[in-house]
Amino acid sequence: MSVNETTIRQWADHHACRSNLPVLVRRLIRETTTTLTSLRFPGNEAVDLAGLDGQAEAKQATIWVPQGRSIWEMGCNQDPRAKANEDFLKRTDETPKEEQKNSSFVFVTPRRWPAKEAWLEERRQEGSWADVFAYDAIDIETWLEEAPVTARWLGERLRLADPGLLTPDEWWRKWSSASTPSISPSLVATRRHNEAETLLQKLRDGDQVVPVMGDDRGEAVAFVIAALGLAGAHDLLDRTLVVTSENVVIPRNGNSHLILIADLPEGEEPNFGDRHDLTIVRPYPKGRLDINEPLQLSHVPAEVFSTELEAMGVSRDEAVSLALEAGHSLPVLRRRLSKDPEIRRPIWARDRETAKRLLPFALAGSWMERENLDDVTILQLIGEHEDGEAESIRDDLLALDDAPIAKYGNVNIIVSQLDALFTVGQYINQNDLDRFFPIVLELLGDRDPALDLPKDQWYMANVLGKARSTSGALLSGLSDALCILAVHGAEICGTRLGIDLSYRAGQLVHALMFNANAERWLTIRNHLRACRGGTNHFPGLSRRRTAKAGSCNSSHNGSGGRFSRWGVPADRSTLGP
Repeated sequence: MSVNETTIRQWADHHACRSNLPVLVRRLIRETTTTLTSLRFPGNEAVDLAGLDGQAEAKQATIWVPQGRSIWEMGCNQDPRAKANEDFLKRTDETPKEEQKNSSFVFVTPRRWPAKEAWLEERRQEGSWADVFAYDAIDIETWLEEAPVTARWLGERLRLADPGLLTPDEWWRKWSSASTPSISPSLVATRRHNEAETLLQKLRDGDQVVPVMGDDRGEAVAFVIAALGLAGAHDLLDRTLVVTSENVVIPRNGNSHLILIADLPEGEEPNFGDRHDLTIVRPYPKGRLDINEPLQLSHVPAEVFSTELEAMGVSRDEAVSLALEAGHSLPVLRRRLSKDPEIRRPIWARDRETAKRLLPFALAGSWMERENLDDVTILQLIGEHEDGEAESIRDDLLALDDAPIAKYGNVNIIVSQLDALFTVGQYINQNDLDRFFPIVLELLGDRDPALDLPKDQWYMANVLGKARSTSGALLSGLSDALCILAVHGAEICGTRLGIDLSYRAGQLVHALMFNANAERWLTIRNHLRACRGGTNHFPGLSRRRTAKAGSCNSSHNGSGGRFSRWGVPADRSTLGP
């Protein structure tokens, strides 16, 4: 059911109509008048401010808005004539004669006013104003037909709206409130680069299609809405709708350029019809490599991520921890803050086969693709993959919405290793662990060839041909996985395997450190820093079992201090886009 004259008259009987009527008129004017130079209509809590109910100025007249300056009065009173007379006389007495001659008077009522034309004729004959206009419920219905976004806005308030078309505000409330506390617009819109300004320019230029890439489709939509809101771009927001179903009728408006954000699953497409008067914003996950010249979102800076979490009411320590555990990824943060089990579980984890395919990558944490490195071979061993299979699976995972993997040049990382292992933990079996632990023991214990060089040349090991056959990124990732399993193994896998992962990880570390000479200590020194509290996280190192494991020393992806020693920043917010 759409908004019509009857529902408008019924709305007039509700208390909310009084505070929302100025907002309705303001939106109608802004959506259908392209030559506005000024607009002021106090609404909502500001409706009781003294002065005019509204005023506007337009370079050119439309069927609803007169040219030049116009002052507007409105009321929900049962007797629209009495209210119109009261306001007309008051404004005529208070407005200087010269100003009246250059201004139009407009009265708006959500009631039906059968005698409106007679009143208009009477007031126009007085000649005190440049012109006089009056609009009632029938006129508002007609005006709404030319303003589809405002019609959707009013329909939302009257509970008459098509569920497949949402206003930006309505979409934002549904998305942000899925977490507790709700995610703030500033956290979403603040980026390393100037994406918000670029977006606004593309929308104001009327680009026919604007592709936007985020960690998932939802982040891309949220960024567009948050960026417009923080910029105060009401000229754009009041022309914007979010399409969430292909089974909708796209509203048309010949007087203004409609902006449609297509928040649709892949394969769904509504009938947009003639696109000459449309801008379609296409949100995509970053793994889509077939999109030309997208607006690719850079990451939220680390300091902004933590600061905004504090502003949302999260304690400082928790904010820092959450930012690291989420890998500075908004989709991961939204999951971790949600109390809804379905939101906490990413789409890729709902399919057993996909989740199982992610497991070896989650255990590796990060890896590099270079001809002189064995990282991909190690991945194949962890996951029992055939040659070339790891790269193929990686590409499939990258293309997923809310992809758990990110790729920066020849560096691949799990967005949040902690999040990924918790998510796929239910699929870990004995064979996976039996492959993982021996590989970690062998790689971490393998003597570092850099020790053949003088100490002051260790940092040049790669250049001097004394580098390991596996990257520091992979070794750090494996040690981080070891730490995570030691600390959280019981939560990740439960008791179904009958294995004490904390104790098993401790045994591995004990094997690395037992009778260690100086070279062994120098070899493993960087990798065992991944856990705070030293050996207390590995009960196999002592007779005494700790009552509760501590936490991993997290970095960009919720695990150890990755990449900082290998020429790649540890803070994910500085890793490329």
